[in-house]
Amino acid sequence: MKYTPSVVQRTASYAARLLQARDVLPAASSNLRTANFKRADVLIDVSRMAGYLFPKFGPQAHNPLQRVCETYVRSHSSAATISHLVDEIAKFRPNCLAESLFGTNDATLYPLTELEPLVRLEPWTNSVRTLSGYLGQRKHTFGAVSLELAEREARRLCGTVDSAQQFGYRPEAFKRGFIRGYFLLRNDDYRFIVTDGMHRLAALAALGVDQVRIRTSETVPAIVDCASAGEWPHVRSGFCSLDLSLRMAGRYFD
Repeated sequence: MKYTPSVVQRTASYAARLLQARDVLPAASSNLRTANFKRADVLIDVSRMAGYLFPKFGPQAHNPLQRVCETYVRSHSSAATISHLVDEIAKFRPNCLAESLFGTNDATLYPLTELEPLVRLEPWTNSVRTLSGYLGQRKHTFGAVSLELAEREARRLCGTVDSAQQFGYRPEAFKRGFIRGYFLLRNDDYRFIVTDGMHRLAALAALGVDQVRIRTSETVPAIVDCASAGEWPHVRSGFCSLDLSLRMAGRYFD
């Protein structure tokens, strides 16, 4: 299916109608601290949404998933999409978690400098776990990507874009249709950290959609507040310093 601006216009019109029917998130995070997100649909700006490894989406973002989807939107070519995907993976070869998140292994980022590059560590949670399913992954590190794997991931991204173009974003139509995550608050600002739906978000952002309806995760707290950083599990345990923990939160905002 060829990309046409009318698809995005229809999607934008759909989002505009939701403004009257659903909760609209205020710009200031001060109102979020008293919000009840249980079973609520919230419409928020794509530019305020973030992923773990690649934290920004939207027109000014340099997000590899979004860029690959944009290639498909422009070219509608699977070959061009695969080629771009392989190039993006080749650029990302961190040796430790500090390099994954900050692009450096500076000693001030300890213990991130001692952790594998695909560990998911968020000081505000209790867990330290290894990400799985990353295309360039070889056990806990990185290696060459086979064409078969690249084609499989490219087909997934292309299919997600095609679906968004043809049908729009219809989260109610599927059991796990909503993009989900939690809110990270810092002063009077916030980011929505996506835990489920990264490919859908990348496709919608590539199509120029600037607001997306979300729900909070059912498995993690809906709100994490930097004002309470001293109480975060990995800060209290001493595994991460308060300064490092706030830097890790800050990368979503800076």
